[in-house]
Amino acid sequence: MKIFLIFGLMGSLLNIIAGDSVDVRVVKCIEVQQKYYKILKGKPFEVKVEGPTTVRFYTRLVMPKGLKHGTYKLILEEDEAREKVIVKETEVSKSSRVDGQRVGKWRSFVVDVPAGVHTYKIHLFEADGDAVLIRPVIISESEWQEVAPKGGLTPLTLVDGDQETRFWLIEVGKPVEFEFDGNVHAKLIIRLNFEVNMPEPQSFSVVISENDRIVRDKTFRARKSKTSYYKEKGDVIPSVQKALNFSLGKGHHVVKVEILSGVAKSAAIRLIVSKPKVEG
Repeated sequence: MKIFLIFGLMGSLLNIIAGDSVDVRVVKCIEVQQKYYKILKGKPFEVKVEGPTTVRFYTRLVMPKGLKHGTYKLILEEDEAREKVIVKETEVSKSSRVDGQRVGKWRSFVVDVPAGVHTYKIHLFEADGDAVLIRPVIISESEWQEVAPKGGLTPLTLVDGDQETRFWLIEVGKPVEFEFDGNVHAKLIIRLNFEVNMPEPQSFSVVISENDRIVRDKTFRARKSKTSYYKEKGDVIPSVQKALNFSLGKGHHVVKVEILSGVAKSAAIRLIVSKPKVEG
């Protein structure tokens, strides 16, 4: 068992609890080695993460001899409570090996870690091979890029303590489009707008779609923020922040975002994207 402490930005702490480490040799213009951890059936990878932060988990299938394409299924367990099934397909990497053995091209998934310390276990459920390699990396604030909506929406400045962040005002029930290039992880940040006499909590839904296909949708329950306000709009109170993550593959994308609520008339949204940096 290997135990490492890896300190990220913004005070985020990533503590590897269980996992045997291996070095993956990646040949680019120069050869580099990247630290991965091996997952076997019955031997999960475990990590404690201090939030709030976002972690990208890079994974690679250890390819049996002669295998060119493969699939694998992982189970992500959070705080020994919630579970999520993650299925990936890959092909053999021409530039990466571990202990002389071929591995698949990397495939990743992203986890938004809420405030506090949380434990994540990643189990190998099934695979076209005996092992999967995994590498957690904290996504720093500098890696996120904002995508402005189409259609000339009204900007809002959200003030929370000494921090100011630009959001965009969206009417409930009226979709808004965002256009950007793919191969990204995206995070939609939402603040439901409470009028002064609106009761709390309020339920609302977010639907993200592309070409009439739903990419992500989720229903939230929101309460008024006690620390945030808008510089330009004093007649409403922003809710506590909510977020919805999704990933899009290569190519050019136009996604629609729609907020649905039976009571609230508007919300403030912000879309940020992050591109993975690992290759090979």
